[in-house]
Amino acid sequence: MTAGSGESITPGLETPEARRALLDALIKPVREAADAIEAVREEGITTRQKADKSPVTAADEAAEEIIEAALKTLTPDIPIIGEEAFSAGLAPSDIGGTFWLIDPVDGTKEFVRGGKDYTVNVGLIVDYEAVLGVVMSPREGTLWAGGLGLGAFRLDRQNRREPVSTRRLGNRPLIVLASYRHRDVQTKRYLETLPEAKVTGRGSSIKFAMLADGKADLYPRWYACSEWDTAAGHGLLVGAGGAVFDAATGEPLRYAKPGFENIPFIAVGDAEAALARQLMPWQR
Repeated sequence: MTAGSGESITPGLETPEARRALLDALIKPVREAADAIEAVREEGITTRQKADKSPVTAADEAAEEIIEAALKTLTPDIPIIGEEAFSAGLAPSDIGGTFWLIDPVDGTKEFVRGGKDYTVNVGLIVDYEAVLGVVMSPREGTLWAGGLGLGAFRLDRQNRREPVSTRRLGNRPLIVLASYRHRDVQTKRYLETLPEAKVTGRGSSIKFAMLADGKADLYPRWYACSEWDTAAGHGLLVGAGGAVFDAATGEPLRYAKPGFENIPFIAVGDAEAALARQLMPWQR
């Protein structure tokens, strides 16, 4: 079967070959979702408030519809948890440990205010672990994709593909990423233990993409977020050579937690060096 042929790719997702075909097949619908988002931005953005008081726009809904339709064709047997469907009470409840997580516009507030740090996120969870992810910046036209055993790559607007990998840390000065909107007390306390680090504020899953692209070393987060905020970036980062840990215990971050609510975590490009230098929160 050829990726993008419209046939199901569900069987054998445990093999790198099947995941690679799936990853390639996702590029087109993710780009289409990004185009739909930009079309809304150009026409003018109107927001509504969801039950949790967070904003939603026509861009969120259009992008999720495009991606969900593609996933139902590619992997009809795998449940899909999309942020907007979940908010509307329409997501499946009995999903097991293998499912998709979609955030059609990660960084809706940034999108609404006219910034550039918003992304399309599509992540695959298998046996409660992130194994594949696609992250795209609609504003910049850049797409990153990767997965377990697949490596990772970046595509520009012209679909030129370049492999990416995390930065080898060694004894270099640290580059740390943190949300510029959600830098809570715990995150600030951790950053204070790294006085030599250069801290850069960015929004959305762009932070995972920067780690995967070798442009930073750590991304700590204690402020609450949902699993669809991290699944795509996590899968991408794994492909690029990085990892994501429970910030309290050092255990790998896993999925299908109650309400799809995340726990505090730290994403790292070079885990071996970070552990050797005792940079992890549970070591400090």
